[in-house]
Amino acid sequence: MGLARRPARTALPLPLLLLVVAARARSLEIRAEREVHAFVGEPVTLKCWFASSAPLTEKLTVDWTYRPLAGGSLEPILHYQLDAYPAKKGTFRDRISWAGDVAAQDASIIITNPTMADNGTFTCAVKNPPDVQHNVPQTVLTVTQRGAAFQLTSAGLLSMLVFLPSALVVCLLLIRMGRKFGLLKGGKKPGYKKSSIELLLCASLSLCKPLEYQGGSLALLLTIKLSRLAQSIGASSLWDQEWAVPASLGMEIMAPHTILALNGSSVRLTCTFNSCYQVEKKQFSLNWTYQECDNCSEDAFLQFKLKALPIEPNRFGGRVEFTGNPTKNDVSFTLHKVQLDDEGLYRCYVMNPPDRHKGIAKIDLRVITEEPPERDSTVAVIVGASVGGFLAVVILALVVVKCVRRKKQQKLHTDDQKTEEEGKTDGEGNPEEGPK
Repeated sequence: MGLARRPARTALPLPLLLLVVAARARSLEIRAEREVHAFVGEPVTLKCWFASSAPLTEKLTVDWTYRPLAGGSLEPILHYQLDAYPAKKGTFRDRISWAGDVAAQDASIIITNPTMADNGTFTCAVKNPPDVQHNVPQTVLTVTQRGAAFQLTSAGLLSMLVFLPSALVVCLLLIRMGRKFGLLKGGKKPGYKKSSIELLLCASLSLCKPLEYQGGSLALLLTIKLSRLAQSIGASSLWDQEWAVPASLGMEIMAPHTILALNGSSVRLTCTFNSCYQVEKKQFSLNWTYQECDNCSEDAFLQFKLKALPIEPNRFGGRVEFTGNPTKNDVSFTLHKVQLDDEGLYRCYVMNPPDRHKGIAKIDLRVITEEPPERDSTVAVIVGASVGGFLAVVILALVVVKCVRRKKQQKLHTDDQKTEEEGKTDGEGNPEEGPK
């Protein structure tokens, strides 16, 4: 009696096998800040978010680890499973606290009383079975001493070197004009002639008369005065190109012309406005539109009527979040998980009755695949410092030369007057004696 042969098991094809394995092993996406800057003694939050394809269960765990900048082994500093368990020994003993919310997919922590010895790399790892595959983002923490509130940047240095000498000359001219006009101590001197700069300043002061307006802001009033001054000196075309002051008091929109965003990151498209009237949510309206190219059609994706409402359907899905506050003149929004297809023109339309003018701003969003290298501003600082110093020396030299010449002219004028007076005295009061 022969044995019955068992049917041979057929092996699954390789593509189908990989598909089954991929279906069983779901992915977990974790996001964290790349760099965080903190000050000694001030609490700092290390943020970490995650997105799981599986429902959250009691098996979800979060593990934070730390590695010093000098290198070494990983040091666990916090473990979370239903509750947070900070490390009871080690570098961060009694200085780590849980600041996340698992229901909101937030796994952030807070470091209290940080020191410069805490500089290093922090890793946030989240597991939510059956999700087993995930990336491991790293956050580099840099702790420094808080310096003075004022920090001199390259732009600030260039501004000081270029504008301070000019401001000094203007102040000297104003003081000189005040003395000549009797506003300061000292009367008019004979033979005084106004320079072209003083004539320009006089013309500008004559234009700055008080304006009667209702509901206007001081900044807008000064802008209108400066625009009239620009028109008086023939620079109205340049002024209109840069500031575009309207003929009547209206709305002003401020937004960057171009924004660079890293692929896969979150970017905030900033748009603010100034209005002569207080914002009333019942009348205020806002629309954000997207245009892929100049000749393409505009598609609205976000509007504000009493509250921010995304327009469905739109090309961004749920990646658009309104992060502005109209009552604070901010109508910005944040675009999460930026994609290469998100490049294009974004327009912000703002209407705040009773302002009749609709404010419009355009932002060109460009998506990059890697962060651009940091620019070395050393050369710019050296060139700016050289140019600014040269201008300062030239201006001060001109001022000194002008003062010296003025003193010489005054001395010559005084000597001439004394000579004439002495001649008259000799001719009238000292007659020549005749022979006895």
